[in-house]
Amino acid sequence: MKKFKYALIGVGNRGGQLKETLMIIDDIECVAICDLREEVAEKAAQSYVTKGFNKPAVYTDYKKCIDESGCNAVIVATAWEAHCKV
Repeated sequence: MKKFKYALIGVGNRGGQLKETLMIIDDIECVAICDLREEVAEKAAQSYVTKGFNKPAVYTDYKKCIDESGCNAVIVATAWEAHCKV
């Protein structure tokens, strides 16, 4: 069975906690992480590797993330001010 591929946009407090929950769900795969702060996105992506998953691509531009990642769904966990825009 193919895994359902998702991109996670926003990995601060809300998104960081959500990321941990998503890791325990079978048959889904994070293919991209996006955050305005590259170091935060990179740290989040590296946490997948630490837990034995493939490293998601890292983005700071949510439009590029959506266009290039090949995801089936986008999970938006940004701050309130950016949530609707994304």
